[in-house]
Amino acid sequence: MSGSTGARSASREIPPSQASENQLDERIRQGAIIGQQGVERVYNDMLMGEDGSKVVIVICPELQRRVREIAPGADPVLIENAPGADDAGAVSPEGIRERFGIARDAALVVYTGTFEAYQGLDLLFDAAATVGRQRPDVRFLLAGGTPPQVDAARAAALRESLSREDQELLVLRVDKRLAWNELAQILHEGDAALDAAGLRKEAARLRKRFQIIKQELMELGRREGLVGSREAES
Repeated sequence: MSGSTGARSASREIPPSQASENQLDERIRQGAIIGQQGVERVYNDMLMGEDGSKVVIVICPELQRRVREIAPGADPVLIENAPGADDAGAVSPEGIRERFGIARDAALVVYTGTFEAYQGLDLLFDAAATVGRQRPDVRFLLAGGTPPQVDAARAAALRESLSREDQELLVLRVDKRLAWNELAQILHEGDAALDAAGLRKEAARLRKRFQIIKQELMELGRREGLVGSREAES
């Protein structure tokens, strides 16, 4: 995965007749594993194929440079996920750790890329929560996305840090907007159905738990800079 902080996605409408051209970029990247000769062979194979591809679409300046080396007359189309990423200059792993306050010997998982829903960041947050419970020493570092996407991703990560039961309560109450009595029926763990008194008691318990969860999230949000001090106190 590739990208950088402040990254934005760019896309173009590509006719179905040019679908095979998209494959060239992937095959060039795969060919890079076996060196320049492998890249050149893949490039030539594609151009000599039955599709007769003449347009090369690449996703980073490095691939654009490689294609021009192979075919000096080519004019590959560059579609960047992170425009200007090459201008930032090289940053050492030690520099990254120092910048974000991560110990040199700490286990670190890094994601770089866009924060669009199709990237499956919800799976990453879920995995991070699981890893965090078993290995609290492991740090996760995510780079990419627009500022609103970054804030949304950080908020989602905070929710994923809650227990499964608390996450389920949030989903049903906040996302699904279920009434408290409905929640009481759904989340009741006993085999027997609740009577009216039991339903009221369970609904009251869930309301209290929901308020506690909100306070926990507000406090976590305040620590992460997602919620202002006054908002957290209100």
